[in-house]
Amino acid sequence: MPIRLFSNRTSLGGFAVAFVHSMLTYWITYFMPLYFQAVLRTDAITSGVNILPMAALAMPFAMIAGFGVSKFGRYRPWFFLGYALFAISFGLFSRLDEKSSTAYWAGSQCIGAAAAGILTTTTLPCIQAPLSEVDQAVATATWGFVRSFGGVWGVAIPAAIFNSQVNSLVQERLQDKQLQSLLSNGGAYALASGGQIGTITSDPLVNSQVNSIFVDSLRLCWQVGIGFSLLGFFVSAVVKEVAMRTHLETDFGLEERRKEGGE
Repeated sequence: MPIRLFSNRTSLGGFAVAFVHSMLTYWITYFMPLYFQAVLRTDAITSGVNILPMAALAMPFAMIAGFGVSKFGRYRPWFFLGYALFAISFGLFSRLDEKSSTAYWAGSQCIGAAAAGILTTTTLPCIQAPLSEVDQAVATATWGFVRSFGGVWGVAIPAAIFNSQVNSLVQERLQDKQLQSLLSNGGAYALASGGQIGTITSDPLVNSQVNSIFVDSLRLCWQVGIGFSLLGFFVSAVVKEVAMRTHLETDFGLEERRKEGGE
């Protein structure tokens, strides 16, 4: 990973945009199923079906944005649009609770899917445009690494926020020490992901309190996601609109040998 890849603000900003984009995409992909299983009390299969709007719509929007960059040679407006949509979707997610309608959570996902798709195909041209042709291959590989690294943080950060908030709320809202211990220190996440959250109590009042803990803990996760969406929006202002080349002759480090007989 040559340092020269980060020597100009446009490529550096492009890597930052790609990092935050990947982080927010994983944020939604991993924590919407938690909402379905913990708050709506669906099973794992139904939760997988419920996340389909996010999975199905991201690719069409990626194609539209990719065509737009190819047609008009501009990537910066797509960054602003993508992160604005991310901020809107996370804002809508922060209002989710056990009474939210199917149309609401599905529609919110559609906005998030549009954001994720738009930024998927527009970040790499931004990174490559200011770099020399010899760096194109390594820049692409670095872009892939940055996206993977962003995905790691897109799971770790909201998980830490969620678990910390649960630890705080169980002390405030639950009197049962055994139940407090069961939900604390990652227990709530594990129980919800395993589909066992509905088995921990048969008391309707306690069950309502547990539900409120999940709703409010997830709400904080989504609110922090709004902040990262706005961070991506402002990082997009750092990059410059660089004219993209239409022809590329990248040096792949291969040596061509002339065959005997002049062929």
